[in-house]
This record gives sequence, structure tokens and C-alpha cells, in this order.
Amino acid sequence: MAGDNCEPRFLESNPLTPNRTASDRAGQKTVLLTGANGFIGRSLLKNLSQTPGLQVIATVRSATGLAHPAGVRELVIADPLNYPDWNEELREVDSIVHVAGIISPPPEIESEDQGNTAMMRVNRDLTKVLAENAVLANVNQFIYLSSMSLYGASSKNTLITTETPVSIDGIYPESKYAGELAIEDAFAGTPVGWIHVRPPMVVGEGTQGTFYSMANLCIRAGVSPFGAIRSPYPIVHLTTLCDFVVAAIKSGPIENGVYLVGEEVEHTLPGIIDEIASLSGQKVRHLPIPFSFVRALMTLAGKRSAFDHVTGNLTLETSKAHAVLRAFREKKST
Repeated sequence: MAGDNCEPRFLESNPLTPNRTASDRAGQKTVLLTGANGFIGRSLLKNLSQTPGLQVIATVRSATGLAHPAGVRELVIADPLNYPDWNEELREVDSIVHVAGIISPPPEIESEDQGNTAMMRVNRDLTKVLAENAVLANVNQFIYLSSMSLYGASSKNTLITTETPVSIDGIYPESKYAGELAIEDAFAGTPVGWIHVRPPMVVGEGTQGTFYSMANLCIRAGVSPFGAIRSPYPIVHLTTLCDFVVAAIKSGPIENGVYLVGEEVEHTLPGIIDEIASLSGQKVRHLPIPFSFVRALMTLAGKRSAFDHVTGNLTLETSKAHAVLRAFREKKST
């Protein structure tokens, strides 16, 4: 959901902001992208590399063996948390786009405590290291890919805005929120600009997860039992998410804070499945089966949690993010 009267707040250049003389004079910006070989990272890398005026440093844990386009440098860092040369690598960087993160512990970890520690090391500690080195290296901007899961159980029967308090429920949102706080602590009193991007479910080619396995069952069968479900649930197309990140970089300084990046058009569960099916050119017939029966069926199939998650009557107020997108697109078209 987005209003039409929200204008983007672009900030005047701060006299304390580091002067990127080499890149600024040439009209170029250098962007460091973490998690460049992940689902979102791959699309972001493609989008950034195709944007005029941007050079990209793509960080990965192991070499991809891919031939990158001109303007892209692959930086292999096996252990980014303990990498000793972050400060040096960031010296010529204007913007950091921090996408690297994990939503669950590595499969080799068995105990819950070890899993929680692993989540915190990646989602909180690595973010803290990057942010602190960004200050030392005089980076101008830090864009952090966070998550709408920070709203927890409050994400039911409600409108979520940028002012909605977080409601942490689980180690993943706890670790992502800890990453946000680490960024704010590191940049307090500095001219470094920062934004937290909290997207809802991301729809795009290559997506995975519990909901997608449920959706794919329907797609393979060509039919779903969800035709009677009309409660709204927000999504964001991968292209929209990538466009917003580019807009945030290219628009110059924008207001620090949280940005809810989602589609302006509301979606329902059948609509979301249709979106996923369209990625492979398929169609699904949705049968209008009563909600209570479908919920019982999802419980038996072990998909109750995913089902409840996307039938919670949730709406996002995305006008702040879309104001930035619209302003950037209008500027591009002139």
C-alpha cells in the first residue's frame, strides 16, 4: 500500500561527507556488494553492473568462475568476518550494499546454541565489522538488506509502517535487528548515510523456502485449494527491490532510516502463486475451498506455518520507498 502524497526527503550534501574526488569528478561511483552470488545478490549485481556511472566490487566467499561485465571486480573473501584488509578495500568505495546473510544455521550445525551463534556471527557481527570499517574508510553510504520478519507476530491483521515497532520472534529476526542496531551505533555522529531495507516476501526466479515449496506443489498440479482466500499479503518483485537499491545509490543522499520496499498493488495468496507460476510460463486454477478446510489440509501437509504467514491480512505502507523510486525514474526519463 502506498500513498500518493509522500515526497522523498533528499538531504543536502554534508560538508563533513568525504570527498570522493577521483570518482565524483568522473561521474562514477564505486559500490561494494556483499553476498553477490546469492539469490538477491546475483540480480543486484546484474542490475548495478548495467547502471551507467557505477563500478561494482562483488564480494563472494569462493570464486564463481564467471566472466563479469566491464566495471565489475570479483573479490573473494573466504572469511569476511575476520578479513584484515576491509579498510583498504573500502578506501575507494562510495556505497556498500550489504546483502550477505543467512536465514537459518548451516546444516552441519546440530545444537540450537551453536546455530544461534552462527546466525549472530553472520547477520550481526559481520555487519558490525563492515560498518565500523566503512567509517574508517570514509564510505558515503551503507545500504543494509534487513527483513520484514522483524515485525514478528504483529504482522497479522494490521498495517505495517516505518513507525511500527519491531516485535522480535526468533533468532533470524533477532540477528537481523542486531545488525541494524550495529549500523546505527557505528554511524552515530558521522556523515555516513545509512538505510535499512525491510522487504516482504521476494518473488523472482530462483526463490526458495517453505512457502515456495507449497506454491510449487500447486504449480506442478496445475490447481490450488486457495481460491476462497482474499486476505492481502505484501510481496516485492526482485526487479522492484533491485531498482530501489539502484535508486537509493544514484539519487544522492536520502533520509537515513527504514524503507519498506514492496509492491504498491496488494496481492492475495492465489495472486502470489500466480506470480510464481508466471515465472515459468505456467497457470494455476484456484478452487474456492472453505478456509477452515484448507487450513486443516495445510496442517496435515506440514505447511501450516507457511499458510498462516501468508493469510494474515497484512498491508505495508510503502510510500516512502516508492517516492524515492518515482523521483529517480522521473529523473532518468528527462
